[in-house]
Amino acid sequence: MRPKSLHRFCVAPAQISEGQVRFSREQARQIVRVLRMRRGDTLAVFDGMGAEHEAELTTVGSGEVTALLKGMRATASEPALRLILLQGLPKAEKMELIVQKATELGIHRIVPLRCERSMSKGSGRLPRWRIIAREAAEQCGRAVVPNIDEPVSFAAFFAAEGGAGLRGIVLWEDEGGRGFREALTLMADAERLHVLVGPEGGLAPDEVKLAGHLGLVTASLGQRTLRTETAALVSLGIIQYELGDLGLPGGN
Repeated sequence: MRPKSLHRFCVAPAQISEGQVRFSREQARQIVRVLRMRRGDTLAVFDGMGAEHEAELTTVGSGEVTALLKGMRATASEPALRLILLQGLPKAEKMELIVQKATELGIHRIVPLRCERSMSKGSGRLPRWRIIAREAAEQCGRAVVPNIDEPVSFAAFFAAEGGAGLRGIVLWEDEGGRGFREALTLMADAERLHVLVGPEGGLAPDEVKLAGHLGLVTASLGQRTLRTETAALVSLGIIQYELGDLGLPGGN
């Protein structure tokens, strides 16, 4: 049975003490001024790692909002497929869109990559991306907030994590022989799958070559040239539909 719909807030462990949760100033402002909630109203709080509680507001004031934790709540299960987006850094507003929508699509981890053709280095943007991911998880019903890494250079990421070989797909506009559907058939038994998407200018040939040496296969999304944010989200949606939980019933 689905849990009743409640306003949801992601809280850090430090905000919980002795069965009570103390909301941040930003959260308190939303509860009081936007939602106009009162003492005795119920909401849901989750820790971003899978645990979610129902809570009853005990203090509702302009300077402080607290709630008493009641019981655990059932949450939507996470996809069995651990999907990792390796995103070549695009312009700021595009990366924010990717983070938001990828969270809604059940992404497990996002790695912002400084590629040869990246127009942004992503400096100082990580706190903003993590806020966006948290808010997207609140909105879409996830009790887990995806991991978002510090921006890292293309070479550094593959040097650190490519030693054991990686499984995944490189979206490459110059791939003329393998379509996305064919690439997915090679990943049907994967439990952990990487998707590499280039920035606005695409991936450099040497980057594609390195990713291929370390286990990723190139694939095309078709004849139309898609923007980086479109390519990322389309590919994640297709993978979650074919190999993940997109389209499965939500339960009775």
